[in-house]
Amino acid sequence: SDFELQLDWRTSPKGNSGIIFRIAEQHDYPWMTGPEFQLLDDGSTKESLNDKHSAGALYDIISPINNPAKGDTAEPKLLSPVGQPNNARIRITGGTLQHFLNGTKLVETRIDDAAWLAMIAGSKFKDFKGFGIVPKGHIALQDHGDTMWFANIKVRDLTKPMPGEVKLFDGDSLSGWKVVCPLASEKDTPDSVKKAAESTWTAADGTLRCNGTPNGYLKTDKT
Repeated sequence: SDFELQLDWRTSPKGNSGIIFRIAEQHDYPWMTGPEFQLLDDGSTKESLNDKHSAGALYDIISPINNPAKGDTAEPKLLSPVGQPNNARIRITGGTLQHFLNGTKLVETRIDDAAWLAMIAGSKFKDFKGFGIVPKGHIALQDHGDTMWFANIKVRDLTKPMPGEVKLFDGDSLSGWKVVCPLASEKDTPDSVKKAAESTWTAADGTLRCNGTPNGYLKTDKT
């Protein structure tokens, strides 16, 4: 159901594969019900790096384009040369799906609303009953007729905490954290700098953001 999957993969020249998830085995192939994280030798195709059939894409549904938070810079998609390892990560929690390729988030979408159903209706999967709406299912590594390598495959259940897990960030505030700015504690520091230190760190939309001025750090209240 809600999970995080991470693995390393590499491809042969012109290699094509995929990680397919939340599969209900009610049709002949897993891609008929499960969405796919595309794995591909992009350089062997005529498609652009941001095509919805290229590596990191939510296959045939969403292109692998990094969409940063407001005020942040988009990071380019990074794909290793053929034969070199790449890292793929898929995360589904609370109705949100994310794709990461080599550390960069390329896809983020809701998969439980009308917009998701509309995207499916506009894809090649529109005629497959149950596609993309199964709340819990299998994970598959696709055999597309090419030589592929997979290693370091790890998955964790996000429906319950791991043993000893502590949630440090609530997604909306600095609750449980303290902003520390050594410069602001000095006697000769202007009030304007001290005030600026109070807003060096902010929280919104599930993200902690540091604007970098003045220098310091953010620490947990508890040891």
